[in-house]
Amino acid sequence: MITVVPESGMPAGSQQPGAGLDSVTIRVFSVSGPNLRADDLAKLLRNTKALILPVSRDIELNRETSLDLSLLISELPELRELGLSIRRIEPQSVKVKVDTLQTREVPITASPLEGKFDITFIPDRVTVRGPARELAQLQEMQALGITGNIAQSQLRLVGTESLEIPSVTLSPPPGSRVIIVGQPTVKAVVKAPVTKIRRYTLPAVPFYVMTHSALNDRRPEISVTYNDRSITTMPTVEIEGPSAIIDRIEGRDTSLILKAFVELRSEDTALAGVERRVEFELPPGVTVVSPERTVKVTVKLTVKTP
Repeated sequence: MITVVPESGMPAGSQQPGAGLDSVTIRVFSVSGPNLRADDLAKLLRNTKALILPVSRDIELNRETSLDLSLLISELPELRELGLSIRRIEPQSVKVKVDTLQTREVPITASPLEGKFDITFIPDRVTVRGPARELAQLQEMQALGITGNIAQSQLRLVGTESLEIPSVTLSPPPGSRVIIVGQPTVKAVVKAPVTKIRRYTLPAVPFYVMTHSALNDRRPEISVTYNDRSITTMPTVEIEGPSAIIDRIEGRDTSLILKAFVELRSEDTALAGVERRVEFELPPGVTVVSPERTVKVTVKLTVKTP
């Protein structure tokens, strides 16, 4: 495989490395020279993905030009250093079209997402490079865009969140020779959709007792009462939060965690009717606006018999 590129320092273009390369496969490549040196060349070609050919600065821009491959390859240092000369080559020539190489700053836009998130990219644009005429045409057609790839799952949290963007994608038409310059590191600051605050009353919230491992080892018997009744749920809990989240809670979205609990410490080895404040585990941005709740906790430890 031989890749044709402009000579260093000249106006570059459609054959610039990395910019949607044109390449030509040599079907016949016959050389003459010492056998050992020919073996060295065969090894070089096996280990080299492409030979880079110099192209004169004098080639007229934006005009198709035929280049003599036999002449160009004969001038390569890979052949000169091995003392080899070309006997036969197919194809004999290759046609190239050279354009000036330019860069553009292109703004980053987010991939399609559910919800009206306010997303700011840092940096907010990346540099692209390609043939001048193609860049101009793509911009005129509004077909030159950079997409910041954000997964919907990354936007679960409410509030401001800084995300590492794994990649940005260039989106010109197929076959374009435009590329992104370098490997830019992009972050996104995401703000959740602006929503109204809404209140909602839950008829019951699951209730749990979280015990310390030191208590578990002693086989405790734990009873919890609320208004003198043993409970497994905390009744009538009023919550407040962004309407988008409250709507999902009202719709019984199981991915949103709500639970009430009391947490016992290692020193709670023998409680009898002690009042403890109820804590709540809630989705981000949601708070409990009900009056403060307390429950009575009784802990009895099982006495081990010898």
